[in-house]
Amino acid sequence: MKPDKAKNESEKGFSFFHELGRVIIPNKIRPRLRDYLLKAGIEEVPYSLIGIIVVLALLFSGIYVVFSVVPSLEKVTLPGLARPLTFFESLGLILINKTVFVNFLKVFGFLFLALIGSLFLVFILFYVYFEYRIFRRTVSMEKMLPDFLRQVSQNLKAGLTLDKALWNSIDPAYQELSFEIRLMAKRVMVGEDLVSAMFNLAKKYNSPELLRTFSLLAESNKSGSEMAYIVDNVVDSLEKNKSLKEEIRATSTAYTIFISVIVIIIIPLLFSLAFNLVGVLESISQKFSNVGQVQGANLPLNIADLNITFDPSLLYYFIIGAVIISSFTASLLISVIRNGDLRASPKYVIIYCTLSILTFLGVFNVISTLFGSLFSAL
Repeated sequence: MKPDKAKNESEKGFSFFHELGRVIIPNKIRPRLRDYLLKAGIEEVPYSLIGIIVVLALLFSGIYVVFSVVPSLEKVTLPGLARPLTFFESLGLILINKTVFVNFLKVFGFLFLALIGSLFLVFILFYVYFEYRIFRRTVSMEKMLPDFLRQVSQNLKAGLTLDKALWNSIDPAYQELSFEIRLMAKRVMVGEDLVSAMFNLAKKYNSPELLRTFSLLAESNKSGSEMAYIVDNVVDSLEKNKSLKEEIRATSTAYTIFISVIVIIIIPLLFSLAFNLVGVLESISQKFSNVGQVQGANLPLNIADLNITFDPSLLYYFIIGAVIISSFTASLLISVIRNGDLRASPKYVIIYCTLSILTFLGVFNVISTLFGSLFSAL
């Protein structure tokens, strides 16, 4: 009985988050959200996860208020008063004084903007994740489509109708494609027309191959064409497109390698050299600041006039940001070159940003040590 009781309490807790997530998502958006998540292979909308994220955001905001804003109220001082105000005195001052009250509202306004910004950032991260999942599912279906259609052609040649041939071709080996065909079969079984169901599947994903294939099958079935012959021609066309894509990918390998070398090796190396060269120039300008007035000489250049100074930490973080931005843009470009779609970029973003940062840190330490030994006298 005790495990059942604990399970029921856990379900009640998650039901709270579930209902909170349903309240946050408007009714008009829920069907679209469910259709969108179905494309990512998620059959149920994660209302509980949405509720948990909102509660965590509010919790962290509350923690910030308790540990940052509230202690500052006990440090408020007034002119002519030797001691700081207590918490309740500061609170009373906020309620009485209009200027203090407005400034206090500004603090909570920034806090509210930070909360909205954090929720928006979480939304962007989930959107990128779902788009990547949809892309991977689309690629998987395009890869399995020729084999699936061969099975459909064999069933058609055995005398089955198109709908029966499609249902009998469902196999776990076809992964996401079998999942979509099974959903289409359920729609047909509850009364939807087969042609309409195939058109809906064709338009569901952003895939020219799926769109052309199922649109052609729907039109051919509608016009009463010989489906086995149509399916065989579609398979041949898909195989030709696949081989053409492989050739294009092979010819673009040189561009990919060129961009990768620049982003991962050349840019971190140049930034490391630039950082250390600026440091050397600053040391020289400070060391020989009066070289232009040596023995009354009127030299054309006085290094002191250059006033070479910089903030090492600021420049270092600027270089880190520049390396990340260059890696990010390069990963987007490589995603388009290799896959023809920006939705494949998260994988490349993680790889290129990580490798670029690691390369920069390693090269920076080596070059800093080398410059330190060569110019230690400055």
